Amino acid sequence: MAKLMQTILLGYGVEVDDSPYGLMFWIIRSEENMKCNDIAVLIDIVESLYYVLYARVVIELANIELCSLAEDENAQRRAHSLAFLLPSAEHLYRIVFAFKIVMDSREICAMLQKEIIEKYQRRYIKSATEIVNKKGEALFDRFGYRRYVLSILLNKEGKYYQKWSSLIPCFDTIAPGVIVLLSDKYRTVDQVIVLPDDIPYDELPFVERNQLGPISWTDEKLKDDRDASLAKLNHICIGEQRRRRSSFESYWLTKEHKCICLSTCRCCDECTANTARHCPCAERHVRLMTSTRLPNHNKAGFVARVNTVARMSFYGLSFLKRDVPDQAIMEQLEAGFDMFEVLISKERCEPVRPTLRTTSRV
Repeated sequence: MAKLMQTILLGYGVEVDDSPYGLMFWIIRSEENMKCNDIAVLIDIVESLYYVLYARVVIELANIELCSLAEDENAQRRAHSLAFLLPSAEHLYRIVFAFKIVMDSREICAMLQKEIIEKYQRRYIKSATEIVNKKGEALFDRFGYRRYVLSILLNKEGKYYQKWSSLIPCFDTIAPGVIVLLSDKYRTVDQVIVLPDDIPYDELPFVERNQLGPISWTDEKLKDDRDASLAKLNHICIGEQRRRRSSFESYWLTKEHKCICLSTCRCCDECTANTARHCPCAERHVRLMTSTRLPNHNKAGFVARVNTVARMSFYGLSFLKRDVPDQAIMEQLEAGFDMFEVLISKERCEPVRPTLRTTSRV
């Protein structure tokens, strides 16, 4: 989950603190000690990573919610773009809030130590304030965002202020201008920082249609049309129809840019209506399957594979339809956890155990 949060923060261009009280510091330390067998060291890393992540998640939820209260001037672009765009603040809030739900689970932490969370929050706020003051950023207020959110922050009797001042003990110590600048990051549409993938795009095992002979292509077209017809008769999408077959066949289908997505994905309706369409999620599925099936492909290290799984998992969450129930977000998140679990178990050369299943969520 920390890697997912890191991916989100970097994508939106939000500062990721690498001090001993920062999220990046503990992510790097956990990666460096992935093969460590010292229980004391592992407990210290997992516990520290949990609390620094929890503290950061709560603060970012406040920033994201503040951003979501303003009108999204990029709503049309997000809705109609064929390329991946960062989700709106409203949808992102649901994703990050799902992180908090998982972390609040007694399976993860039986007794939450709020004073530790407050310590990390104060450290981050101090660091963020210093960065803002040092950069001296002036927010370009073309759409009136600064004026609008400042009016919300200055209303101490309002719902927003009352809610977050109760959840973040040091909330009233944050300068309104700092919160404005931090929340403004979540208006970003195009990714700011993307960590390198384990496999370059050109080396992904895609099968292009021009590689198929005319007879094979015709057979594939007939099969695709049949799947689409069956899907419509069963009131499901083509991806769900294809998933009724073996998972190995799904791997080959997505290598041909074919849709294997569930009905909760934004692409499913168009992919069902147009079987010749290249599914925009094909790269995500291929990368996830390749990263977990071929851990040593192209000599990519553990960190690169985890970065890829984190980014693709975030893409999956981002491509969910905006009206999906919260359970759909949790299921997509669980699927990402399962991928991390596989990578960790392979890196440690261990079978998946209940303790590993729990810690892989942090």
